[in-house]
Amino acid sequence: MFCENWASAATAYALRAVSVPAGSVLLPKLGAALLNNARRLTTRRSVFDNNVLAVVPNFQLRLTQLLISAVGETVASTLPLQLRTVDEADLCRVHVPPSDIPVEATVAADKGGQTTKRSAFYVRIGNGTREIVDDAERAKYVAGRFGLDGRAA
Repeated sequence: MFCENWASAATAYALRAVSVPAGSVLLPKLGAALLNNARRLTTRRSVFDNNVLAVVPNFQLRLTQLLISAVGETVASTLPLQLRTVDEADLCRVHVPPSDIPVEATVAADKGGQTTKRSAFYVRIGNGTREIVDDAERAKYVAGRFGLDGRAA
């Protein structure tokens, strides 16, 4: 399936069209498509005619679920999220303060089309974030920063 009609953001604004973000589910409001239970998932910000109803995903809920999966409930509960719409673009700011405990994140890596998950330990160094992969280095960092025996939560 492809789209034959495109409108710029300026045109959509002039028409007072309401756009929906990528990931929205489109449902027919009438006709045979309604009886066939036809649905589509948007892959980019889109505008539709009034024969279609769009269900917009709850981005904040999904992001919270991803954070819990990556760093656990204890750490995720301390991360404030700020959601804003600027020039019809959805923005999210996640403020990540320094942790009181060492935390290993679960990260996904794509290797040859296959996704694998692994634990990773990241630290701030200067104005960047780096992974400490060496166990001895990680133990030294954790002992110095947290006064613990080197095991992350």
